[in-house]
Parts: sequence; C-alpha cells; structure tokens
Amino acid sequence: MLKDPDVRKEGYRVGLLGGTFDPPHTAHLVVAEWARDALALDEVWFVPAHVPPWKRARVVASPAERLAMLRLAVSGRPYLAVQTVEYERPGPSYTADTLTTLRRRYPGVTFVFLLGSDALAGLPRWHGFPGILDLANFAVFVRPPHTPDDVSRTIEEVAAAAGVSPSRFVAVDVPPLGISSSLVRRRLCEGRSVRSLVPDAVLTYILERALYLPPACGAVASGDG
Repeated sequence: MLKDPDVRKEGYRVGLLGGTFDPPHTAHLVVAEWARDALALDEVWFVPAHVPPWKRARVVASPAERLAMLRLAVSGRPYLAVQTVEYERPGPSYTADTLTTLRRRYPGVTFVFLLGSDALAGLPRWHGFPGILDLANFAVFVRPPHTPDDVSRTIEEVAAAAGVSPSRFVAVDVPPLGISSSLVRRRLCEGRSVRSLVPDAVLTYILERALYLPPACGAVASGDG
C-alpha cells in the first residue's frame, strides 16, 4: 500500500522497477530488495506496463492478470509496492510519461529508475530520450549474460548518445539469477516445475487460471524480464 505523500520525510527515495511482469518472478523481488539496500531507498515501486510499447504482440496474460500477480508477489513485503500509474492512461505506457506524472504527483520524492543491463543498450530508442534522463536517477543492474564490464561500457555509450556524463548512471550489484518471465512461461508450457522461480501465491494464481499452460502457450519464446 502506498503511503500518503504528505507524511513522507524530506528526501524520500523511491526505486521504480518497470516491466510487463508476465509473470512476476523471484528475480524481480531480489532486484528490488538488493537495490533498495544498495541505494538506500525507502521503498521500491513496481510499475507494470498497461500497454507495453515494445512487447504488445508478446504479452500473454491480460493487464488485469499481470497486475493481480504482481500484487500477490509483493504481498507481505513492507518496502515493496505496486504503482498503477500506467493503468490510468490509454496508449503505449511510455516511461517518460510515467516519470513526468510521478514527479508531478510526488514533488518531494527522489525517484531512481532501475534498469536491467539488457534494456540499457536500447535506452536511446526510448520515447523521450534523452530528456528522460532528467526525470529520474538511473541505476543499472546486471542481467545474464552481461557482465559488469559490459554494463560500464554500455553506460559510456548511452551517456555519449545523450551528451551527458556517465556519472548520471550507477551500477547496482545483484545476484545473476538468470530467471526471466520467458523462462517461467517456457517451463510451464513444457509442463515443468517453476516452484521457487515464482512466489507461491503467484504460482497458485497461474495454475488456477491455467495461464501459460498448454495448449494456449505459444507466446513463450520472448526474451523479456
């Protein structure tokens, strides 16, 4: 549950972790918890994309199902929350629009956008680039098969494309778990176990609704988070 912004202390810091969360999995939670600790964040908000700009043809679960699974995933974790700002507007869920809205809605909060190394190289193609870099701080976590050296090199390339200092980005050390939503969907489609890859409550939801299971599991090969 989000707190009332009027009672937040000065300098409140919130990490934002966006994505389709189709479905949310254990690595999402690890990234949020480790980033919160490493960056001294007060909270991390998960921001599910209502209409993913790049993945509309590949998303399997409905927006309502993805939101429900995400709420189950963060349940009982006091510093994690779900921010539904992208469900409030039609059209593609551009991060630049989301950051603009959040900064207007919570003017006293410092936002840190958490970005996987797989998405970092594509940042110059995002809607609103390079102005989006002025809307939040950006923290990059390593996702396999990338290495910390890959991240440092890509940060320099992206910063050069934006005409800003690489210091505008910070790298965050998280365990390379190698878990992705596409891996979870593929294993479910193949009838294999995903226990421990997703929170128990999320797995129960998936099985109750037969999400990602045969025969309607054709969209399992995408490489999303």
